[in-house]
Amino acid sequence: SNNDDEWTFLNDVACEFWGKSLKELLRSSFGDYIHPDDVDKTAAAVTKMKKTKKVLKGFVNRQKTSGGWRIVEWNASPLFDESGESVGMQATGRDITERKQTEEILEKREAFNFALFQYNPAETIIVDLEGKIVRSNQAKKISGDRLPNIGDVMYKDYAAKYDIDMNANLMNCIKTKKVMKFPELKYSDNYVTITISPFSEGAIIISENITERKNVELTL
Repeated sequence: SNNDDEWTFLNDVACEFWGKSLKELLRSSFGDYIHPDDVDKTAAAVTKMKKTKKVLKGFVNRQKTSGGWRIVEWNASPLFDESGESVGMQATGRDITERKQTEEILEKREAFNFALFQYNPAETIIVDLEGKIVRSNQAKKISGDRLPNIGDVMYKDYAAKYDIDMNANLMNCIKTKKVMKFPELKYSDNYVTITISPFSEGAIIISENITERKNVELTL
């Protein structure tokens, strides 16, 4: 396009994308198809590109097409005449609408999963494939127990010792990909239930303090 944003050349793919003939497109300009909310940022990016004479990479805006609004990623470079004066720009675009929609879905899913983990009332710890702690949730942080340090090896560096080798059980669980449940374990003056659930990156360890219930049972 030239400095007035009028098209000077478009290929067949571009015509197909906008759903117009080459003749129709040459009677319009690049700015005619930009989403109103993206006009200012696009103009600023193009102005900066021409001023700095640097290639514009990965710039994203929305374009009006016959099929509705599409998200396009642009790579553009300024064009200059022999005297160094700007005469326009050349650009290649890639339709990334589906990719962006997928990214948004994944981001929402990640946010939802994080909320489930972080605000789950059950004390939860995530370990990697070597049994090292990578994350713990809010319930664990307010439980009053000493918080695990990132990188601690669960049941070796952090947890109290049990009559059974919990670290060996954890590593076996990660290796076999089988869920392991311990319905009752004595932990200092407390009784807890522990569930170890393996996944591709390690394991999720969920514990529940059942001391009050256990004391009632013992009293009865």
